[in-house]
Amino acid sequence: MPSEGAATMSENLRREPRIPARIRVHVIRGRRAIPLETSDVSFKGLFLETTDPPPLRSLLRMRVTLPTREIEAHGMAVHITTPADVEPREDDPNAPPPRGPGVGVQFWGLAGPARTAWDHFVRDLIHEKRASTKRPSANVPAAKPADAAPGGVTPKTGE
Repeated sequence: MPSEGAATMSENLRREPRIPARIRVHVIRGRRAIPLETSDVSFKGLFLETTDPPPLRSLLRMRVTLPTREIEAHGMAVHITTPADVEPREDDPNAPPPRGPGVGVQFWGLAGPARTAWDHFVRDLIHEKRASTKRPSANVPAAKPADAAPGGVTPKTGE
């Protein structure tokens, strides 16, 4: 099992943030289209949930279903997570929940309109995530002035 330092180091080496997103991706193997779903995406690639990942460093042909269109993409399997890798860590109860089994895919040769569509999709997800973290919760009561008496009446004016 990798040490905590190794996990932190690999996280720090990432150049692009991962954004949780569930989108449909068909991996084309020969004449078959295998329907899969992502767990997260970035500008450089995506993570496909599957218990039957392709071999590491294999090339994949994919049809990726975005909200506004479908794009064709090629990628390389750069990270494999097996079911054994996703067991909860008993040594660290504060560790984030493990990602499911699957394959991390780095895009290869994504360009033109497909690249533009993908970048817009990821950028929109980032903006949505930022907006949702800035919205105040509807369950949080409005703050009272520091000098407010119980019941919200300010002692200075009697209002």
